[in-house]
Amino acid sequence: MKKLLLVGLLLLANAVSADHYTPETFEDATKLPQNKLLVLLTEISNCPYCSQIKEQFLGPLSLAAEFGPYITIASINLESSEKLIGFDGKAVTQDKWAQQMMGVDFSPTVLILDPKTGQRLTDDLVGLATPDFYGFYLEQNINKAKQSLAID
Repeated sequence: MKKLLLVGLLLLANAVSADHYTPETFEDATKLPQNKLLVLLTEISNCPYCSQIKEQFLGPLSLAAEFGPYITIASINLESSEKLIGFDGKAVTQDKWAQQMMGVDFSPTVLILDPKTGQRLTDDLVGLATPDFYGFYLEQNINKAKQSLAID
């Protein structure tokens, strides 16, 4: 019985840690790995759809052999006045960068960007209207972006 309980607790611990994937905060575009796509989540605080995207899609994607080595996953908060360094090397707040520089004002939005220029490589994934197909659309966009930059 104790062994069964221990196994159950270990499985639960793994499930909990997998359910709380947190991408790194996007802080400095000039320090991004140049050989990896930037998968950027724009989010707001206490957003259940943002959490769902992180836990069900971005977390597993970061671990997948076919995607993990080719992507950097990061996030910014559309409500944050924390500074970041943009692709032009200038400091700007997260909210201003997302809204003024990238034209993003809805959360969650996932952008796939060129790590050198910040140029969009695919259409943005806005919202989470179709969770059943979201992973497919995300993988399709990453594959398209990998081809356009010849990343493999």
